[in-house]
Amino acid sequence: MMNFTNSVVGKAILGGIVLTIILVFALEFRAGSGSRTSSLQTECVVELGRECMDAKDYFAAYGLIVGRGISAKDSRALSLKRRALDGLAERELLYAEAKRLGLGVSDDVIDKELLSGRARVSLPAAHMEMLSYQLGLCRPLERGYGCEPGTPLGLRQLRVRRTASEAFDMKVYERDIRLLANRGHKEFRANLERELVADRLRDIVRARVRIPEAEARITFDRGRSKAVIRSVTLDGSWFGKYAVDTSPASVATWVGTHALEVDEAWKAGQKGITAGCPVVREIVIASSPMASAEEKAPLRERAESLRVRVTKGEAFDAVAREASSAPTAAFGGLVGCVSEGYGPGADVLSAAAGKLAPGAVSDVIEAPFGFYVLKVESKLDAATVEAQGKQQIARGLYLRAAQRDAARAFAGELVKQTKAGAKLEEVTRALTDELARRTGKPKSGPTSEPATTLPALVATDRPRFEISPPFTISGNPLPDVEALEPLAARAFELKDAEAVDEKPIETSNGLVVIQLKEKMPASKEDFEKEKWALLRAMADRKGNEALVRYVAELRRAAGSKLKVDARYAEESKTDAPQ
Repeated sequence: MMNFTNSVVGKAILGGIVLTIILVFALEFRAGSGSRTSSLQTECVVELGRECMDAKDYFAAYGLIVGRGISAKDSRALSLKRRALDGLAERELLYAEAKRLGLGVSDDVIDKELLSGRARVSLPAAHMEMLSYQLGLCRPLERGYGCEPGTPLGLRQLRVRRTASEAFDMKVYERDIRLLANRGHKEFRANLERELVADRLRDIVRARVRIPEAEARITFDRGRSKAVIRSVTLDGSWFGKYAVDTSPASVATWVGTHALEVDEAWKAGQKGITAGCPVVREIVIASSPMASAEEKAPLRERAESLRVRVTKGEAFDAVAREASSAPTAAFGGLVGCVSEGYGPGADVLSAAAGKLAPGAVSDVIEAPFGFYVLKVESKLDAATVEAQGKQQIARGLYLRAAQRDAARAFAGELVKQTKAGAKLEEVTRALTDELARRTGKPKSGPTSEPATTLPALVATDRPRFEISPPFTISGNPLPDVEALEPLAARAFELKDAEAVDEKPIETSNGLVVIQLKEKMPASKEDFEKEKWALLRAMADRKGNEALVRYVAELRRAAGSKLKVDARYAEESKTDAPQ
């Protein structure tokens, strides 16, 4: 053996073996870099060019993100595996770009971070602030929600001391990084170097943002200036019941000029309107599908009391017109056939109606959106299915159009008289009284009292005047109104107190007329007190927006060089944080 190794051939063979071993290690590791290049033996979770972050790197990042005590359920809710994967990919893009630009960090900086127990973790730029706050990775605001402006994001505090008064303890530190990241000191330090370099580039991108003081003043004024409005809410259902002529003749006249619209609606909604189906009237007491049993109980009692009134002799259509919350109240509760076009609960109501003889009144029926009392008028005759079906559909179309027109006419008169100097509240009351007396009959009271009350004046959906509390331009002065555009913004467009918005605001079921009562602008003195904090907060927000765009451009430029294993983003129902 000695003769072989001392021979020229033996030395050449041995030298070749040593050289092969050196080449293998050279390909597998880059000396002093702290990161690995791709190899046949390494499965990359994130790969950028020759740089490869493997499963250990990924789970180290994930462990630092979830910290201590985050459950698998919370991880799924926040998509933390996806966020960890995206954050790791963004870190590598930033790190590579920082190196290209000649950025780095010194050993002293890294050591200082480690000695203070500060570990950095990359989060996706688009979710960085939100997740930092949710996961305890930033200093929270003293008041409100979010991270304190100007403080680092994605910062996990490590345990590096036995007690707060003791010095750095290497054993405590190593135990904590093993627990959170499953890494030894050398690997963890190399990882921190990449995080700090990526953070330097993030800071440079954010620092490019400049906020003009004038822009800050506009933002301050929008957030602090307040207004108060007077408003009148006009519910379309009230006008349908008390301001619209719902006679068959009026419907027929309307159909004469809208026949094509009715025909198209009939083609789309005729399913279920068939020979023999019960033609019904309804009384509806609406309720929420999410209401509790306790909340539903008084609504059921109300429906039962209305049913009793009908069974004791009151006209079903009169009770429906007075008390039902459905649009059909305008027609005395007349529905027609309960077809598929009726909406939620059609199957329940259709089945209940099918068991009733003509003239019979049902018990109270519970459906998803309320409590119902039905009366069967007749059975639909085969010879008149299409004619009666079209009438049924036409009634709904006519009512929506007519009550909208009536509400607009009412709103127009409100605006006209208020602009002329009348008080909005007084005009609302006078117009409501006038319409109620013109179209309604007094409601019958107890036998010992005269019938003097007009149903339209005591209806819960009658025109409602109110004065809002003070609100900002981003607030909502009428939280019970589903406006189709921001009410506050429209209010702030009014320049002077007492000004009326000439264009009524559309809502989900009617209109709102608004009048500016007063406007309270933010003061210059208050702005000067809070200017610097506001400028910092705005710079942080716009800086993060700039970072999101910057990272997106890096990702686009990397193209196919960036490879991400999407399997690591999958959240399992059973796994716990690694």
